[in-house]
Amino acid sequence: MNILLSIKPKFTQQILEGTKRFEFRRSISKKWGTDLRVFIYSSSPEKRIVGYFTTKNIIQASPEELWEKCKKFAGIEKEDFFHYFAGKVKGFALEIDVVKHFPNPINPIEIFYQKFSPPQSYCYLESPTVERLLN
Repeated sequence: MNILLSIKPKFTQQILEGTKRFEFRRSISKKWGTDLRVFIYSSSPEKRIVGYFTTKNIIQASPEELWEKCKKFAGIEKEDFFHYFAGKVKGFALEIDVVKHFPNPINPIEIFYQKFSPPQSYCYLESPTVERLLN
């Protein structure tokens, strides 16, 4: 399964460098599994698709448990982490496996042909779109 996630540039950079090994989400689709390939849309000001990562595991737990399991490679300060999960009884951590960086970040308009608006959370990518991204 292939999805496109909007990720802030500071977190995008950490993922590409390998210092952030978990991407946190307040909710995910029940369809997501460990066969997930996540294309990274680095949000404003970059506004480019910069690469992708595959997932090793998806952890579902309370924010407190997620922090304890993931804090070493969370890429986020503890206060910001708990602010993000405020009011949530559970959250999700996508454990990053293999990361591929595109040497030339892709303008999404070239892939989606003027019909692109950054996903609020995520969007599914169909095979022809994935092939355009990988070629």
